[in-house]
Order: sequence, then structure tokens, then C-alpha cells
Amino acid sequence: MVRGEMKKTFSIRSKKKVKSDADRISTGSTDQRPTVKVFLPNGEFRSVKCGDTTDIKDIIHLVIESLGVNVVTAHIFYGMRIEHPQSLRAFWLRRWFTVQEVRAKYEHMLPLDECRYTLRIKFFPEDLTSFYLKDKASFFFLYDQIKNDYLNHVAEKVDQDIAFRLGALEMRRHFKDMPPNALGKKSNFEILEKEVGFTKFLPKSIIETMKSKALRKILNSYFKQYSELNEEQCCHKFLELLPTIHRYDLETFKCSLGVSIAIYNMLTETSARSLECWLDIIFFQAVFHSKNDD
Repeated sequence: MVRGEMKKTFSIRSKKKVKSDADRISTGSTDQRPTVKVFLPNGEFRSVKCGDTTDIKDIIHLVIESLGVNVVTAHIFYGMRIEHPQSLRAFWLRRWFTVQEVRAKYEHMLPLDECRYTLRIKFFPEDLTSFYLKDKASFFFLYDQIKNDYLNHVAEKVDQDIAFRLGALEMRRHFKDMPPNALGKKSNFEILEKEVGFTKFLPKSIIETMKSKALRKILNSYFKQYSELNEEQCCHKFLELLPTIHRYDLETFKCSLGVSIAIYNMLTETSARSLECWLDIIFFQAVFHSKNDD
């Protein structure tokens, strides 16, 4: 998980050799350039001051560097999206696009004043254990992304046993110093419910329909099962259990070519090369069917 609660502001220079006044870097309150807010999976954001000619790649590098990520080795895993929360529409941004080009491309497709930029892991590492050992900051970033995607889009559809197991694992990770029997006490349970809230761990349907006493008893029993796990072990166990009900390493794309062709494909987020191969296959299929239709 990304540590700290402070929202930081950074500045980056334009790549142009000759800079306009709007693109020149400055420090302190004299910097009048626009600010781009980049949201992270854990709910925090980073504010980046940049000119119109700043590209997406530079913004990604600056933000992940502020998170303690090794930019040289890990930048290939990251990508940025522009998202419209109200309609749930989202588009991956090309890394070489400038801020100005992003606005020009999407201003007719989305109400930009209602959109936000989000930083995500776009290409998954092949081995999560190795990924943790090499880059803990990126591993916890990915864990936050997967966990929050589950809670926001999947949790309401799973059965209670899986929901409680995943919730207890995240609670154990979040409260790694909590005694195994802590939730058995009503006072501790009420403090946890009031100050933290159970929506960070469980589906809303369970919280709203189950009585407090029953919820405390069931949650405490699952919590005890994972009481000996440390933070890393909780994360790995969570990521091992979740694929039994949700493939978090897949993303659905709609590819439209021509007037009447629309193809849906599930793409495995493993590497840039895999994505390119899949897109080549999709394009070939679309062209093949198009020619047959003619």
C-alpha cells in the first residue's frame, strides 16, 4: 500500500527546447501552470504541475518515483487512464500523448471537467512473489488496485464464505498488530466499525443485512484463521483466493472496425508483447470476417 496521507505537488519541464512562458518550470506559488491530479488505487492522489507539451510518460515517471518505485525497471508495468466516474467509461492513454493532445482527442467524447486521470498497473508481472522481492512499492500498489477493483465491482456478486475470507485477510493485513481475539470484544468491534468502517473489507450487502452480533461472531472466526499471517502473506493469500471467483488479470476491450463490426475479447494483462499479439489477432479476425461479408 502506498504510505502516507499527504498529497504532494510536483513540477516537470516541457520537452520542447524553446519553452513558452506557460511551459517554463518555476517553484513555489509563482508557478501558474495547470495542475493535473493523478489518482492512485488507494484513494490518494498526486498533483503534477505541467505544460501542454508534457507527455503522459513523464507524468507517470514523476508520480511513481514519488512512491518509491524504481522508475528504470518498473515503469513498463504502469499506465494512465482518463476516466469518467459517472458513466464508468475509461480510456488508456498513449504514453507519448501530450496533455494538450489528450484534451484534443477526448474533449468530444467525454465531459473533461468531470473526468480524472488514474495511475494503474497495466501489464501484470509474470510472478507475484518475485515481483514483491524486487519492488515492494509496486507490489503493494498492484495489491491496492486489485483489492479496490474487487470491492467496487465484484464483491456484491460473491458468496458470503469467500467475501468473509477476503475481508478477514485484508483486515489482518490492515491491522497486522491486532491480537487474534480482538474482534471478540464488543467494544473493539464498535470502535472498528465507527472509526474505520467495514466497507473497506466487506460487501455493503453483508454489512447492511446482517445483525451486528452475528457479523462480529462470523468475522472474528475468520479473522482467527489468519491471525498468524504477516502483511506479505495476507496479500499473497488474498491474491491466491480471489481468482477462484474473479480473474483480476483480465480486461475486456470492445474493438469496433467499420460500421457493423464489434468484437469483444478478453486480454491477459501480462506484457506489452502479449497485448500487441492479441490486438494483431483481433484485427486479423475483423478483417477476415469483413471480407467474407463482402
